[in-house]
Amino acid sequence: HPKVVLIQVIDPSMKASDLHRQLAKDLIATNGDLVNIFSISANNSGASPFAFVQVLKEILVETEEHMNLREDLLELARQAYATNPLQMKLIDEFDSQYQANQAIQWYTRSEAFLSKMLARASRVPDPDILFKLRYFIQDLHGQIRSQTYSTGVTVYRPMHLPKKIVEEIQRHQDGFLCFNQFLIVNKNQEHSSASTVKSEYRRILFQMELGNTIPRAEIGGNSNQLVLPLCTPFKIVKVESNAEDG
Repeated sequence: HPKVVLIQVIDPSMKASDLHRQLAKDLIATNGDLVNIFSISANNSGASPFAFVQVLKEILVETEEHMNLREDLLELARQAYATNPLQMKLIDEFDSQYQANQAIQWYTRSEAFLSKMLARASRVPDPDILFKLRYFIQDLHGQIRSQTYSTGVTVYRPMHLPKKIVEEIQRHQDGFLCFNQFLIVNKNQEHSSASTVKSEYRRILFQMELGNTIPRAEIGGNSNQLVLPLCTPFKIVKVESNAEDG
């Protein structure tokens, strides 16, 4: 059985100044399941990488009509995959056929270059690369936020995380965390794989309570799978564990 972390999303209407005062804390970062997690306590003050990634997100999603964002993305992708015929074919397809309302569709194409490039750039994070991906980031962010819902929903994300990071999250109960990606979640409570986990890792199940005002979008007509906006901040409400997972 995995550990369970109950987290509540922070209302995006909160003023940035209030958010930064509330969330300026110590940082814990980890790479798990190719997703970077920033976890912070609730009672520290001072500048923090958590606040940095929130500010970076706002810069990335800010529309700049006079910038050649599309050309920046295509140039970067063609340089990165110059020796990969499959990806070059997908880049040409993107160049000739892509529309803004297809952002989620492209992001969830596991074989395509966009999700791969975003994952790599987000894990560090690498502002230079992320800036060159703004054309797609802005479309994806906008498509997610364009969806509206009348009720809230509970969603889940299983992951394998280093033991020390799980312990940090436990210590940061009542604190905050964010996933440094456009996170894909599921309405079904599916646990991570039951395969053997390395001794320094733990299985963990994030349970997230999303209010009706929290942006999210269904994936490919599958009402059980949702994608959340970039770097959505959450409050850590409760952490539960059991003896089997230490």
